[in-house]
Amino acid sequence: MTIGRIPKVDPGATQPQDRKPSPPTGRAGFKTAPSGKDRVPPRPPQPASGAAFKSTAAPPKPTTPASKSSADAAPKPAGKPAHPQTSSQAPEGNAQGSAKAFWQQQAGASSGSARPAPKRENNHPQQPSRAPSAQPQAQTTGGWKKTASGWSQSSPQSNSNKQPAPPPSPAGNSSTTTTQPSGRPRPAQPSTARASAPGGSIPKPAPANTELSRFAQAQDKWYRDGEVTLTSDIVKTVTADHVRLFPRDTKAVEFFDLQITPEALLAMRELPIESFQAAEISGYMQGDGSVVLPESLREIRLGGAIPAMQSFLIAAGKLPELRSFTALGSGIDDTGASALAQSRSVKLIDLSNNQVSAKGAHELLGMLTLEGLDLSDNRIGSNGSAQLSASRIPEKSQISRLRVAGNRDLSEASLHALYRLPLTAVDISSTNISRLPEDNNNRWRGLQTIWLHNNKLLLRQSDWMPMLQGLAATKLSEICISNADLGSLVSGLAWVPTLRTLDVSCTAMPEGELKPLTQRNLPSFLNLSDCSLTSAHIDELTETQEPDNRLQALWITNNPNLDENDYARLLRKYPNMMLGIGGDDHANACFDRLPADLQLRVSQHELTRVFPLIPE
Repeated sequence: MTIGRIPKVDPGATQPQDRKPSPPTGRAGFKTAPSGKDRVPPRPPQPASGAAFKSTAAPPKPTTPASKSSADAAPKPAGKPAHPQTSSQAPEGNAQGSAKAFWQQQAGASSGSARPAPKRENNHPQQPSRAPSAQPQAQTTGGWKKTASGWSQSSPQSNSNKQPAPPPSPAGNSSTTTTQPSGRPRPAQPSTARASAPGGSIPKPAPANTELSRFAQAQDKWYRDGEVTLTSDIVKTVTADHVRLFPRDTKAVEFFDLQITPEALLAMRELPIESFQAAEISGYMQGDGSVVLPESLREIRLGGAIPAMQSFLIAAGKLPELRSFTALGSGIDDTGASALAQSRSVKLIDLSNNQVSAKGAHELLGMLTLEGLDLSDNRIGSNGSAQLSASRIPEKSQISRLRVAGNRDLSEASLHALYRLPLTAVDISSTNISRLPEDNNNRWRGLQTIWLHNNKLLLRQSDWMPMLQGLAATKLSEICISNADLGSLVSGLAWVPTLRTLDVSCTAMPEGELKPLTQRNLPSFLNLSDCSLTSAHIDELTETQEPDNRLQALWITNNPNLDENDYARLLRKYPNMMLGIGGDDHANACFDRLPADLQLRVSQHELTRVFPLIPE
């Protein structure tokens, strides 16, 4: 051996064991193991994303060597694997691909068939299954299944043959725990992935009622300050579900032109509702079934005809806290009036424009708790029926305000029954009463308001003065005798010292009838509309130049003979007065010619007055 020269190494010669051999060429992915020790190529790296199923268990071994298959000739995985003899036994290519092919051959030799890597559908461990979704599920695709002979691909199955997989835990809920297959609980990991439900679809909650959702979102349109107001523009039919969306502090409900179900009325009993108003409602009750109303009701107001009115009146008559009941034009007859008369708490009843005759009126007039009653525009005394009878009026009646206007056949024969009531206000307008008989019992001594509109009172001067003397002994403060042909008797009203309101509109006023009022007792409110006034009448009211603060309001609409000069004289005479002139063309022209400071106390609106059924 020559010193300084490196000897050539024979590639086929056996290398000493104390040196590491160089990797052989042409065999990618393999290294020569030390002598006496066989090595196998490393496993190819597994995908990190879970595309291939990672299993630590070895492939199953054949149970018996009965069959002479290729598995019998292949080396068994037990012990040291055989070293490949030649380079042709391993596939050529890159290292990873050769190793993968090698291990596939080894697995096929062991199990009799190649085992492809199955896909994993879910990275999470199996969780307890939940109730299947009510929605139809899509069919799932086939997957890899482990059998005794190895891994095989299963065919697609329907939802009924496959165990449903649980949906993922809600994101962000780290406090809930799930159970692993081994039974050990662990916190559920929040995941943004949407796990598959049975059949591959995602379970969804039952769809919400879109109509109720819109109703709840529009609360600012139908609720304000404890009051619910519903119209057909907001909801067509009020059900119990709508009522359950009412705020818990609802005190009043108003329904207009819609339907109400029986369940809705029943659901209202859970709310502290005190006022119930409805107009043109329908559908809440068919037939003669019972109606259930909230026991907390104190006021009921109905407009127009409603179904099962009789049942509604029976229910209203049983309410323990009811104080006021109003039904306008609802078709109530004597039977309904009798049912409502069973109430022991109501104090005010307004049944105007209905079908109540003297029979039903007697039932209502006999209520001991009632204080105000409106039976205007009904059928008392109509078609020769009975008039009101004094014998049917209880001695302890508390009715102080009564309105029977519009009963065209009501005559003075009924006044004897009305004299038994301790009235402070009465309206007998538009009736057949032509005179006022003497009140022998003096029950009207406390009378304060009397309305006699549109009555053709056949009073002579000899009849008028005794009646005025009787009125002077009372506390009468308001007299309305418009369209009663009493213009010639207006001057006599100056002898009523307590008079504060006088309405003689639609009455031909002779000259000289207003002067006694200014000289003796001028009311604070005076209505002289449609009285054919002239400048001479204004002279009577402005006889002196001194300012007069007694007159607070004067209405002289529809008097075309007056002009802006007459208006100006009245406004300067009475500095605290509001002057009503109406809104016709003549009044507007006169208004434009008035001084600006006087225009501030002029009203161009028509006058509307309401009988004081409720004390002011």
